[in-house]
Amino acid sequence: MANFCPKCGKENKPDDRFCRNCGTGLAESAGSPAAAPKPETPPAPAQANPVRSKPFIIVIIGSIVQLIFWGLLLCWIWYSYGCATGKYPGTGDQTCQWFYSTFSGKDNGDGGNGSNGGGTTCIPTGCGNLWRCNGSYYSEEKKINVDACFTLGNRPDKIFTTWVGQCRQCP
Repeated sequence: MANFCPKCGKENKPDDRFCRNCGTGLAESAGSPAAAPKPETPPAPAQANPVRSKPFIIVIIGSIVQLIFWGLLLCWIWYSYGCATGKYPGTGDQTCQWFYSTFSGKDNGDGGNGSNGGGTTCIPTGCGNLWRCNGSYYSEEKKINVDACFTLGNRPDKIFTTWVGQCRQCP
């Protein structure tokens, strides 16, 4: 079987390793097993590293930490709102006093509870904008003790002539 040069096409003997015309290296004869081209195997596709999920316990702990954080934040907001509206009078809490004096515009150095404008210290009632009445009155010859919150029109000092005590308004 003839062996042809791949470069110049000249016919060479089957056992020639180089072309006699141009010197180009010749492939081994087509009949030999070494001359058969080896099928090229495509490289295996690179596997992407699988995304590792966090262990379940880490997810649970992270969720618990977030719940605690948001719970504490909401409690602080709720408490601050209560302080700003005078809901927690006389607690001695400096932060609460600051909130109250900042948002109510009242500050007399007495727990941040402000003044009633008459020069006397406002004692917080816990009634918000209602009136706190402490005292007693007689009704049908029975003594009625009172310690409650009232609107201006329902205050016992305005209704009962036998009223003994005080009614004050201070958030």
